[in-house]
Amino acid sequence: GVRMVIEAVVSTQSGHYGREYLAELSRHCYVTPTSYLELLGIFSKLINMKKEELEAGRKRTKTGLTKLLNTQEDVAKMQAELETMKPMLEEATKDTEATMIQIDKDSVVAEQTRETVQKEESSASVMAEECKSIADDAQRDLNEALPALDAALKSLKSLNKNDVVEVRALQRPPNGVRMVIEAVCIMKAIKKEKSTDCDSALIPLL
Repeated sequence: GVRMVIEAVVSTQSGHYGREYLAELSRHCYVTPTSYLELLGIFSKLINMKKEELEAGRKRTKTGLTKLLNTQEDVAKMQAELETMKPMLEEATKDTEATMIQIDKDSVVAEQTRETVQKEESSASVMAEECKSIADDAQRDLNEALPALDAALKSLKSLNKNDVVEVRALQRPPNGVRMVIEAVCIMKAIKKEKSTDCDSALIPLL
């Protein structure tokens, strides 16, 4: 069947082009057995090339169809998994929304707490400054009083029994002596006597 087709094509084409060749160049064109065999060889090669191309195309098509089928199966599996996971996804979405609402509430509380802490921090800073000021004042007063206290302690250490007896002999001691005796009573936690007599005030000191 193929050979008949080839012969028909060769006969038709060769006759047509032979007449054109004769008309243009005034020369005849002959189909020899050699040229005919060469034509058959070329035609056979073309057929084989086309077969290879068709086979490659068939393989590519088969591979594509296989991939499409596999993809369809994978998609079906994924759809089934999604349907199975849908309740869990919905629950997770609800949990996420609840968490976001709680985060918003916590953010408000945190902001309020931050403002309260800032206010308390400011108050604490003011109080710290006030305490530092009081401490500085107290330290200054102490620094001023320490020399007098040291001098008084030295004077107190230098007193002896004769000095106290001498003071006791005074019926109405001077105001300075009375002030010193009262200060000593306060320092020694001695209860002050109602009597204004110097001797009665000195008795607990002896």
